[in-house]
Amino acid sequence: MKHGESAQDYLSRVSTVVSKMRSLGEQCLDSTLVAKLLRSLTPKFDHVVAVIEESKDLSTFIFDELMGSLLAHEERLNQEADKEEDDGEDEFKLFMADLEPNGTSSDIWFLNSGCFNHMTGIRSLFKELDKEYKLKVRLSDDKQMEVEGKGTIAI
Repeated sequence: MKHGESAQDYLSRVSTVVSKMRSLGEQCLDSTLVAKLLRSLTPKFDHVVAVIEESKDLSTFIFDELMGSLLAHEERLNQEADKEEDDGEDEFKLFMADLEPNGTSSDIWFLNSGCFNHMTGIRSLFKELDKEYKLKVRLSDDKQMEVEGKGTIAI
């Protein structure tokens, strides 16, 4: 795989070569093809290669499954790159909100769209809490909500 080449282009090129080889009578086993493809990917796929090698039986893993995994991974990378290029501003969006009419806390947790921050209104769950931390998050209806505090919870 060439640096900067998309997985789609690379897999298309490999698929064309394999089809030609098979049409000439060459026996190309999927297990051999998968192993060679995994070795030939650029470093941006290293962690995906490691996961596939650890979680899949490469003797039964077929080329089409590998293509699906690599294309899905590349799509996620492209989506992350698109978010970073949007406007250069850090913006947090809230994935879900549940507001109780009487303003009391509930047992609901909120996840941000990046799935690495978790929010709750139950302060007693926090082992450590920086109450000075403030951040605005944008809701799906374009309204904003202020997050107050950041800390660690005991699990």
